[in-house]
Amino acid sequence: MAIEFNCHVCGKLLRTSEAKAGKTAKCPGCGESLSVPQAEVAPDDYDSDDAGGSGLDEFDAPAAPSTRSDATKSCPMCGEQIRRAASRCRFCGEDVDDRYSSRSSSYSQPHRGAMLLTFGILSLFVCQIFGIVAWVMANGDLQEMKAGRMDPEGEGLTKAGKIISIVSLSLTAAMLLLWCVAVFIMAAAAA
Repeated sequence: MAIEFNCHVCGKLLRTSEAKAGKTAKCPGCGESLSVPQAEVAPDDYDSDDAGGSGLDEFDAPAAPSTRSDATKSCPMCGEQIRRAASRCRFCGEDVDDRYSSRSSSYSQPHRGAMLLTFGILSLFVCQIFGIVAWVMANGDLQEMKAGRMDPEGEGLTKAGKIISIVSLSLTAAMLLLWCVAVFIMAAAAA
Protein backbone atom coordinates (compact mmCIF):
# COMPACT_ATOMS: atom_id res chain seq x y z
CA MET A 1 0.00 0.00 0.00
CA ALA A 2 1.32 3.48 -0.87
CA ILE A 3 1.18 6.77 1.02
CA GLU A 4 -0.15 9.65 -1.08
CA PHE A 5 0.19 13.35 -0.13
CA ASN A 6 0.94 16.77 -1.63
CA CYS A 7 4.13 18.79 -1.30
CA HIS A 8 3.37 21.83 0.86
CA VAL A 9 5.63 24.05 -1.30
CA CYS A 10 4.80 23.23 -4.94
CA GLY A 11 1.62 21.16 -4.52
CA LYS A 12 2.96 18.14 -6.46
CA LEU A 13 1.14 14.90 -5.70
CA LEU A 14 3.63 12.46 -4.16
CA ARG A 15 3.40 8.69 -3.61
CA THR A 16 5.76 6.44 -1.72
CA SER A 17 5.65 3.15 0.17
CA GLU A 18 4.48 2.77 3.76
CA ALA A 19 8.00 1.77 4.72
CA LYS A 20 9.08 5.39 4.27
CA ALA A 21 6.49 6.80 6.72
CA GLY A 22 8.11 9.25 9.13
CA LYS A 23 11.30 9.56 7.05
CA THR A 24 12.59 12.57 5.13
CA ALA A 25 12.78 12.73 1.34
CA LYS A 26 13.13 15.34 -1.40
CA CYS A 27 10.22 16.44 -3.57
CA PRO A 28 11.06 15.77 -7.25
CA GLY A 29 9.10 18.88 -8.26
CA CYS A 30 10.84 21.55 -6.18
CA GLY A 31 13.60 19.77 -4.22
CA GLU A 32 12.08 20.65 -0.82
CA SER A 33 12.90 18.23 2.01
CA LEU A 34 9.64 16.76 3.26
CA SER A 35 8.61 14.47 6.07
CA VAL A 36 6.56 11.51 4.85
CA PRO A 37 3.28 11.29 6.81
CA GLN A 38 1.97 8.10 8.39
CA ALA A 39 -0.18 5.87 6.21
CA GLU A 40 -3.94 6.41 6.28
CA VAL A 41 -6.22 3.65 7.51
CA ALA A 42 -8.20 3.48 4.25
CA PRO A 43 -6.73 1.03 1.71
CA ASP A 44 -5.14 2.42 -1.44
CA ASP A 45 -5.07 0.93 -4.94
CA TYR A 46 -1.39 1.64 -5.63
CA ASP A 47 1.26 -1.04 -5.34
CA SER A 48 4.13 -0.65 -2.98
CA ASP A 49 7.15 -1.24 -5.17
CA ASP A 50 9.68 0.70 -3.08
CA ALA A 51 11.71 -1.00 -0.46
CA GLY A 52 12.26 0.98 2.69
CA GLY A 53 15.44 2.93 2.99
CA SER A 54 16.92 5.51 5.25
CA GLY A 55 18.05 9.07 4.73
CA LEU A 56 16.92 11.19 1.80
CA ASP A 57 15.11 9.28 -0.93
CA GLU A 58 13.37 10.35 -4.11
CA PHE A 59 9.59 10.00 -4.18
CA ASP A 60 7.90 8.00 -6.88
CA ALA A 61 6.39 10.18 -9.59
CA PRO A 62 2.62 9.69 -9.82
CA ALA A 63 1.65 7.20 -12.51
CA ALA A 64 -1.94 8.35 -12.94
CA PRO A 65 -3.97 11.47 -12.19
CA SER A 66 -5.07 11.83 -8.60
CA THR A 67 -8.50 10.60 -7.59
CA ARG A 68 -8.55 13.21 -4.84
CA SER A 69 -10.46 16.04 -6.50
CA ASP A 70 -10.96 17.84 -3.18
CA ALA A 71 -7.24 18.70 -2.88
CA THR A 72 -6.63 19.84 -6.46
CA LYS A 73 -8.31 21.73 -9.27
CA SER A 74 -7.63 22.24 -12.96
CA CYS A 75 -5.96 25.42 -14.14
CA PRO A 76 -8.42 27.25 -16.42
CA MET A 77 -5.58 28.27 -18.76
CA CYS A 78 -3.42 25.16 -19.24
CA GLY A 79 -5.57 22.41 -17.67
CA GLU A 80 -2.85 21.10 -15.34
CA GLN A 81 -3.79 19.93 -11.84
CA ILE A 82 -2.84 22.45 -9.14
CA ARG A 83 -3.55 22.78 -5.42
CA ARG A 84 -7.06 24.02 -4.69
CA ALA A 85 -5.63 26.75 -2.42
CA ALA A 86 -3.14 27.95 -5.07
CA SER A 87 -3.50 31.53 -6.24
CA ARG A 88 -1.26 31.11 -9.31
CA CYS A 89 -0.68 28.11 -11.59
CA ARG A 90 2.86 26.79 -11.20
CA PHE A 91 2.89 25.54 -14.80
CA CYS A 92 1.72 28.56 -16.82
CA GLY A 93 1.64 31.38 -14.23
CA GLU A 94 -2.11 32.09 -14.67
CA ASP A 95 -3.83 33.87 -11.76
CA VAL A 96 -6.39 31.32 -10.51
CA ASP A 97 -7.40 32.86 -7.19
CA ASP A 98 -11.22 32.70 -7.16
CA ARG A 99 -11.56 35.34 -4.43
CA TYR A 100 -10.34 38.12 -6.72
CA SER A 101 -11.97 37.01 -9.97
CA SER A 102 -15.46 37.12 -8.44
CA ARG A 103 -14.76 40.48 -6.80
CA SER A 104 -14.99 42.57 -9.96
CA SER A 105 -18.21 40.91 -11.10
CA SER A 106 -20.00 41.86 -7.87
CA TYR A 107 -20.17 45.56 -8.85
CA SER A 108 -23.22 46.77 -10.73
CA GLN A 109 -21.22 49.11 -13.00
CA PRO A 110 -17.82 48.71 -14.66
CA HIS A 111 -15.36 51.57 -14.30
CA ARG A 112 -14.86 54.13 -17.10
CA GLY A 113 -11.35 55.18 -16.12
CA ALA A 114 -9.73 54.73 -19.54
CA MET A 115 -12.46 56.75 -21.25
CA LEU A 116 -12.18 59.57 -18.70
CA LEU A 117 -8.40 59.65 -19.06
CA THR A 118 -8.81 59.85 -22.85
CA PHE A 119 -11.27 62.73 -22.49
CA GLY A 120 -8.84 64.54 -20.18
CA ILE A 121 -6.00 64.18 -22.69
CA LEU A 122 -8.25 65.29 -25.57
CA SER A 123 -9.17 68.40 -23.59
CA LEU A 124 -5.48 69.36 -23.49
CA PHE A 125 -4.94 69.15 -27.24
CA VAL A 126 -8.27 69.20 -29.08
CA CYS A 127 -11.25 70.76 -27.35
CA GLN A 128 -11.88 71.91 -23.79
CA ILE A 129 -15.45 70.57 -23.86
CA PHE A 130 -13.91 67.13 -23.26
CA GLY A 131 -12.36 68.52 -20.05
CA ILE A 132 -15.73 69.62 -18.70
CA VAL A 133 -17.27 66.23 -19.55
CA ALA A 134 -14.35 64.33 -18.00
CA TRP A 135 -14.43 66.42 -14.81
CA VAL A 136 -18.17 65.98 -14.26
CA MET A 137 -18.16 62.26 -15.11
CA ALA A 138 -15.07 61.60 -12.96
CA ASN A 139 -16.69 63.23 -9.92
CA GLY A 140 -19.76 61.02 -10.33
CA ASP A 141 -17.72 57.87 -10.91
CA LEU A 142 -15.50 58.48 -7.88
CA GLN A 143 -18.61 58.87 -5.71
CA GLU A 144 -20.01 55.61 -7.12
CA MET A 145 -16.71 53.82 -6.41
CA LYS A 146 -16.67 55.15 -2.85
CA ALA A 147 -20.25 53.92 -2.35
CA GLY A 148 -19.29 50.45 -3.67
CA ARG A 149 -21.56 50.51 -6.71
CA MET A 150 -18.77 50.82 -9.30
CA ASP A 151 -15.65 48.72 -9.83
CA PRO A 152 -12.82 50.54 -7.94
CA GLU A 153 -10.13 49.01 -10.17
CA GLY A 154 -10.26 52.08 -12.42
CA GLU A 155 -9.99 54.63 -9.61
CA GLY A 156 -6.45 55.65 -10.57
CA LEU A 157 -7.36 56.21 -14.22
CA THR A 158 -10.47 58.14 -13.21
CA LYS A 159 -8.48 60.41 -10.89
CA ALA A 160 -5.85 60.95 -13.59
CA GLY A 161 -8.53 61.92 -16.12
CA LYS A 162 -10.06 64.33 -13.62
CA ILE A 163 -6.71 65.96 -12.79
CA ILE A 164 -5.73 66.34 -16.46
CA SER A 165 -9.10 67.90 -17.29
CA ILE A 166 -8.78 70.34 -14.36
CA VAL A 167 -5.28 71.32 -15.53
CA SER A 168 -6.52 71.73 -19.11
CA LEU A 169 -9.46 73.91 -18.08
CA SER A 170 -7.26 75.96 -15.74
CA LEU A 171 -4.74 76.60 -18.53
CA THR A 172 -7.57 77.59 -20.88
CA ALA A 173 -9.01 80.00 -18.30
CA ALA A 174 -5.56 81.52 -17.68
CA MET A 175 -4.97 81.97 -21.42
CA LEU A 176 -8.40 83.57 -21.85
CA LEU A 177 -7.72 85.94 -18.95
CA LEU A 178 -4.32 86.91 -20.41
CA TRP A 179 -5.93 87.50 -23.81
CA CYS A 180 -8.59 89.78 -22.24
CA VAL A 181 -5.90 91.75 -20.37
CA ALA A 182 -3.84 92.09 -23.56
CA VAL A 183 -6.87 93.35 -25.52
CA PHE A 184 -7.70 95.83 -22.75
CA ILE A 185 -4.10 97.13 -22.68
CA MET A 186 -4.03 97.50 -26.48
CA ALA A 187 -7.39 99.32 -26.45
CA ALA A 188 -6.17 101.66 -23.71
CA ALA A 189 -2.91 102.34 -25.58
CA ALA A 190 -4.76 103.12 -28.83
CA ALA A 191 -7.06 105.64 -27.16
